[in-house]
Amino acid sequence: MEDAGIRFIDVGPVGRTIRLQSLIVYVVPAAAVGLVVGARALLGFPGPVMIGLAGLIVAGYGARDDATMRKRGYVTRPAAAPSTRWLLILGFVLRLVLVLLAVLAAERGVHAVNEDDWLIGLGLMTAAVVVLGFAHLPAERAERLASGRAVEDDAPAILLLRSFEDDAIRVRSPWTLLGLTRAVLPLRSPRFEEFITTALLGEDGRLVAIGRPGERLPELGAVRSYHSMDGWRAAVLRTATRAKAIVVIAGMGDELSWEIRQLRESDLLAKVLVVFPPDNEERTLLRLRRATEALAGDATGPVEYRYDALTALTCDRSGDFRHFLAPGRDWPAYLATITWFFAFLEGKISPPEGRRLPDGRQED
Repeated sequence: MEDAGIRFIDVGPVGRTIRLQSLIVYVVPAAAVGLVVGARALLGFPGPVMIGLAGLIVAGYGARDDATMRKRGYVTRPAAAPSTRWLLILGFVLRLVLVLLAVLAAERGVHAVNEDDWLIGLGLMTAAVVVLGFAHLPAERAERLASGRAVEDDAPAILLLRSFEDDAIRVRSPWTLLGLTRAVLPLRSPRFEEFITTALLGEDGRLVAIGRPGERLPELGAVRSYHSMDGWRAAVLRTATRAKAIVVIAGMGDELSWEIRQLRESDLLAKVLVVFPPDNEERTLLRLRRATEALAGDATGPVEYRYDALTALTCDRSGDFRHFLAPGRDWPAYLATITWFFAFLEGKISPPEGRRLPDGRQED
C-alpha cells in the first residue's frame, strides 16, 4: 500500500488497547454486586436487602453517566419539557422493577440449585438473564418519547450526516448509549449511530443530525432537528459551517453525495471524517467510490486492497486522502479511528507524512 502511494494510518494497536481498557465499563457494577453478595454471605445480610441493593446498583448505574455528561455540558437530547419528564421517571422505575425481578429470580435459582433442584434453578437463572436483556427498553422508550427537537444555537456541535437507509445498521459492541438507556448486559448490538454517539462523548460538543421526515419518534443517538423538504439543505450548510467537526457515515444515496460535494465547495473538508459502517466488501467498495467521487469532485477510482480493513477516510483541502485501517471493522477499531481523527483536528498530534493519492498512481 505504501508503494502504491496510499496514505494510511493503522489504528489496530490503539484498538487493542481500547478493548482492554473498556472492560472497566462492566467490571465496576459487577464488582459492586459481588461485594453485596459477599456481604450477605459474610455478614448475614437479609435476602431482601441484598436483592434491593444489587438491583439498585445495576439499574441505577447509568444515572452517574447522565449526571457526568450534563455537568460537562454534553447532552444527547434537548432538555425534556416539564410535561414529559414524568416519562423519564417512569422509564427508570420500570427498569428498576425489571432488574429487581431478575435479581430475585437469579437468587431463587441459585437457592434451587443448592437444594439439588437443577431444572428449576437453571430455568430461573435463564429467565433472569432474559429479563436483564430487556430491562433497558422501558427507559429507552421513555427517552425517545421525551426527546424534543434540537434548537439552533451557538453551542459546540458535531454534525452527523448519513443516508436514512443506514439508520438501521448495527455494530457488535459493549458500548451503547450511556445513561439510563444503557443495556444492562453487554449482549446487545447497538445501532451504528448510537455507537458513534457514545464514541464522541469525550469530545466538546453534542452530536446533531437532520431527522428523517415523518418519523414518529426520534431514534436515540444524535440530537435531531426537523426541516421541510425545501429547508433541509440550507440547515445542513448552516450547521456544517459552525460545527466543530463533521462525521459522515458513507452511504450510497444521492442526497448524501450532494452534502459531501457542498462540504467540498464550502472548503470544509479538513474537518470531515467519512466512516464506513460494518458491511460486506462489495458494498464497502460502492460506498468508497461514492465518497471519493464526492470528495474529489471526479470519478476517481479507489486503489484495490482489502476493503474490510477500511474504517474511515479523510480528505484535506489539497485533495489528499488518508485511509484509516484496522485488522477488522469492530467497535475498538472505530473508536480508535475517531480518537485519532479528533487528535489531528485539535492539533494534539501531527498526521504522519505520506504521499498524495490522486488516482492510485505512485508519485515520482
